[in-house]
Amino acid sequence: MTQLILLRPTEGAEQSAIIAREKGLNPIIAPATEISALAWDAPPSQEFDAIMITSANALRHGGEAIHQYKHLPLYAVGKATAKLAEEMGFTIAAIGKGGAKALWPLIKQSDAKNIVRLVGRDYVPIYDEHIQICTMMVYEARALPMHKGLQSLLSETQNKCPHIFAFHSAKAVQIFDDYIEQMAKQGLIFDKSAHYAAALAPTIGEAIYKNGDIWKKVIISSSANDRVMIEEISEVLGA
Repeated sequence: MTQLILLRPTEGAEQSAIIAREKGLNPIIAPATEISALAWDAPPSQEFDAIMITSANALRHGGEAIHQYKHLPLYAVGKATAKLAEEMGFTIAAIGKGGAKALWPLIKQSDAKNIVRLVGRDYVPIYDEHIQICTMMVYEARALPMHKGLQSLLSETQNKCPHIFAFHSAKAVQIFDDYIEQMAKQGLIFDKSAHYAAALAPTIGEAIYKNGDIWKKVIISSSANDRVMIEEISEVLGA
């Protein structure tokens, strides 16, 4: 049976698994990373006229200091991030699809000139000569050892049935490749061409293609939205 391997942190993976089961998929939670908060010194909110959030993790792990920015219009990537922001009391100015680069044109159409951007350690930089961006790292994704059970799915003898590996971050892509390299040193070869990969956003898709490996198919979601990605996976698999 084709299985959906969820490599995102456990908290998010559990939500993805619920959606996957609704779509008739068989998910396995095998987190490649865990999220932890970073200590940060929040600059005064009066210095900014907007806040930019590209991941709900920034909201979950920003701590009490993040609440001082609630009066600022918030630009979010993805409906899930926007939904959490609204639940926390923020006002959404715009929702972008496909990562920080896709959100930027929406910001440039506004009057915002000074933006505070809360990110993870592995963020994608953005530069603009007309807008001041203060980037604050408030969380990080730490690599985890290979999850129990994942190695058996990756081993050569267990790869009779194609599986689909869902990547919610570029870092997970790199960690997954590290897993494969570790296995290769043990004489276990994983053939990507027999399996599917799915990317939540174009930047993650770029990370998948960067190594030059050929998967059976790479599904790059049309929206930075977990439910949409899983629906698109389901369509490809005919579930």
